[in-house]
Amino acid sequence: MKKDIAVIGAGPAGAAFALYHVMESENKVSIYERDPHYRKPCGEVIIASLLNETEVPPPILNEIKNFDVRVKGETVFQKEFSKPIWYVINKAEWIINMRKKAEEEGARIIYSNAFPKELTRKHDVIIDARGPFSTNSLAKITITRAIVESNDHSDESVILDFDPEKMGMLWIFPAGKNKLNIGLGYARIRNPVGLLKKTLGELNLSKKIFKIDTTIITVSKPDLTYNKKIFRIGEAAGLVHPLSGEGIRPSFLHGKCFALELAKEKSAEESYRVCQKKLSNIISQIKLQYLLYKVMNNIPDKKRTTIMRRLDEKFYENFMHDNITWTDLIRALMRNPSILPYLLKVIL
Repeated sequence: MKKDIAVIGAGPAGAAFALYHVMESENKVSIYERDPHYRKPCGEVIIASLLNETEVPPPILNEIKNFDVRVKGETVFQKEFSKPIWYVINKAEWIINMRKKAEEEGARIIYSNAFPKELTRKHDVIIDARGPFSTNSLAKITITRAIVESNDHSDESVILDFDPEKMGMLWIFPAGKNKLNIGLGYARIRNPVGLLKKTLGELNLSKKIFKIDTTIITVSKPDLTYNKKIFRIGEAAGLVHPLSGEGIRPSFLHGKCFALELAKEKSAEESYRVCQKKLSNIISQIKLQYLLYKVMNNIPDKKRTTIMRRLDEKFYENFMHDNITWTDLIRALMRNPSILPYLLKVIL
């Protein structure tokens, strides 16, 4: 029996779900999207492995091989890899291309606001892919970023500068040729725009700004519960790495997985549970990063800075791959035994 499916939001998760589901099933798919032009500002960086997962290749602006990780301006990890570890993409163009292909395959896009409960009367399954704007209890922080002109930054290099006292970081990424994506987000700062403008001034880039955008991102452990017909996917379900803020890959993979499982004529509930198992590595990584985030949030400000400067190179290299391990945590404890009471407090 054919299902009538509504997808609310057509970002990485929603566009992926719609595309793969119409390609693999005969179900009716309606996409409700409020904005014809995708615009959610972020670092627009993906881990290299995502390129093997998508039917619609993202337009690549830069290949990232060089990393400079800092804690309050002091370099703690610096490495040049032999091949790209990250790619900077034109995320908006990629999302639009996925939407177009989904339409070509039979999905219908309705450019309008929509809310899950309102759609339950006329659709069999509701996919909530509204990202951080979904109705949930997950914690969020505000981030802001600027696209600026620059001729003196390597097209293959990124800088990440953590401020443990503010609980967040500043990033400097290339954004194509002679442009930079400079942004920041801190749990302890509710409106970071002023701080970004100050930073741009200090970097002598305040007169070369193309645009400044602000949004919110989820910083929480995943919530993969569902409510009758309504299923949250991607960032709406908390699938964002809390330490790096990277949500493009987990959101895309969650949307794709759920779409393909549901196309096998399983129930929506069973399909959703199967995807939790198939994405268990990503979900476990997000949970571990959230545990570390909570532990750090409980440690006194100045001690956090000392701890982050003592973490070893392997920890930061695994961080680059969104693959921090329990072994990394054990090594961190050995270098910083004062963490243990805070870890036990969070766990217990």
